[in-house]
Amino acid sequence: MLIDILSDKPLQTFYLTDLLDNRINFDINKEFDIPTGWYNLIIEYTGDSNSVDDIIINGQTIGYYIYTGFFTDKEKRKIQPGTVLYDEGFYSIWIHTEIGMMIQTLEEQIPRKNFGTNLFDNFLLTVDKPIMIPNGYPEIIKSYFRIGNGPRWWKKNNIITPYEVMSPELLSDIDQTKLLDQVDKICAIHTDSSFHNAKSNTLRIGTKQKMLQNSYLPFVEIEDLTGYELQETCKRVGFNRILNIGLQVQYPGESFAPHVDSHDELETKKHVQGPCSFLWDLSENKTGHYYKLSQAGLVPLEHGVFFNENYSHSSYNNSNEPRPLLIIHGERNNELDFYLNI
Repeated sequence: MLIDILSDKPLQTFYLTDLLDNRINFDINKEFDIPTGWYNLIIEYTGDSNSVDDIIINGQTIGYYIYTGFFTDKEKRKIQPGTVLYDEGFYSIWIHTEIGMMIQTLEEQIPRKNFGTNLFDNFLLTVDKPIMIPNGYPEIIKSYFRIGNGPRWWKKNNIITPYEVMSPELLSDIDQTKLLDQVDKICAIHTDSSFHNAKSNTLRIGTKQKMLQNSYLPFVEIEDLTGYELQETCKRVGFNRILNIGLQVQYPGESFAPHVDSHDELETKKHVQGPCSFLWDLSENKTGHYYKLSQAGLVPLEHGVFFNENYSHSSYNNSNEPRPLLIIHGERNNELDFYLNI
């Protein structure tokens, strides 16, 4: 591979990181060998203001795709457009060893009019990195998680958006212990045999508790739910009415195979499109809980998230404690964008 970087002043600290976060040093405009794939090009601020004017991969300029990169400051804020190194921080951009693959990917994800704007206003950037799962888990789980699809830009509030994360402050004052108790009281126990336990090498242990089985009408009004915490959670995250509420308990060592959820009732299908399913990890210690959503990679569950169940997803619990996952479907008070590249 050959990388040339045109800048206002000579660069001092720059390198690549692969999808496993391994650092790769290289010299500008000098051939070097690396495996085919995605790499994060990082250029650090070293005390003097500088600008990144162009990046040339194997003799081909990346042109306006340079604006998919951004500057990360010392407060970890992402600034875009951000090709100027003006303070402590770094410029970074995901590039591919095959520039044709890079261009194909970005052209299919970002309309041209958006290059040169702050993409984070209208797009979600995800980076799917390989995760090596300990021995004992089924091969289908290990294989699914060790695939690293790399970076991807997704339109927000769109039918293709993989997930939408709640702000840390939105539910911070909800008493999760009381919420768990309220959900437990209204939900009938349903055993789910799709969980495989790596520690006991058995199938089943996990339970799902649901108020309603699958997403069938009629709706349940939020005011008819039992408990302030449950009602308030539904209101704050943006539900108008509820289809179902579930509690999925995944025990230590358990996993479930990649799958896509199915909802057969046509009248409710419009309510399960895009990022529609609310998930919230209600465990005290959330370390060791992994939930992957197709090419979007790991889904952050700690503050609550709407995720798009129309993509394949899988999870495993590598902690020593059960993972109670609150799941809610319903009618959201937002209108999804069904257009793609506009």
